[in-house]
Amino acid sequence: DFFLLPHIPTFIMSVAPIRRAVVGGASGFLGRAIGDALKREGYDVVPVSRRKLRNGITWEDVARDGIPDADVVINLSGANLMAKKWTETGKKMLLDSRVVPTRLLNEAIQKRYQTSKPVPKIFICTSGVGIYPVNTATSYDESSTARDSNFPGHLCRSVEEAGALPDRLAATTRAVSMRVGVVLGGSGGIMQGLLPLTFMGLGTVLGSGKQVLPWVHVLDVAGLYLHAI
Repeated sequence: DFFLLPHIPTFIMSVAPIRRAVVGGASGFLGRAIGDALKREGYDVVPVSRRKLRNGITWEDVARDGIPDADVVINLSGANLMAKKWTETGKKMLLDSRVVPTRLLNEAIQKRYQTSKPVPKIFICTSGVGIYPVNTATSYDESSTARDSNFPGHLCRSVEEAGALPDRLAATTRAVSMRVGVVLGGSGGIMQGLLPLTFMGLGTVLGSGKQVLPWVHVLDVAGLYLHAI
């Protein structure tokens, strides 16, 4: 007696290449949400921060050694706009906390290009809707050319200028300036300051109550970044 063994097919398993995202400011309120969203999409997230985090690098590392191979580079760094008074010193701190990291990542991408190393497919810098003038009668979108002449407008323009890649990289790396509004979420942002007051019965109308507040939920912002990618 003998048995006929069934044909056992041989499968050749193809392993998809790991997609990597370098994220400046990954430990912040917005950075955590976007980092989690990227991980769910299968990205290996490399956080960039002042102090080295797990699987991450520091801004000193970026300045000295550049960035590792990555498909996506995002900068979310920036001090809280409401953390200090807008004195000249406070404005400089807010400006430097956004422009310097954005410029560092931009320069790191250019160095990779100059040394014939693979460059990311997309570079996203985080700007804001403060680039537009305050106007209760007009709606603005990415095609609007109106610009705010006050400090918020200057701050946003400076970030976008720092994130602008040279024309020679246009064919390889797409540059995106994400103009984010007031981000709402239970674990940070503006709600972190307002909720405790509200729970203590001290919630009230801010100012006239008629101000324009272009808000967006943190999970929607994370979705916007994924959409841009």
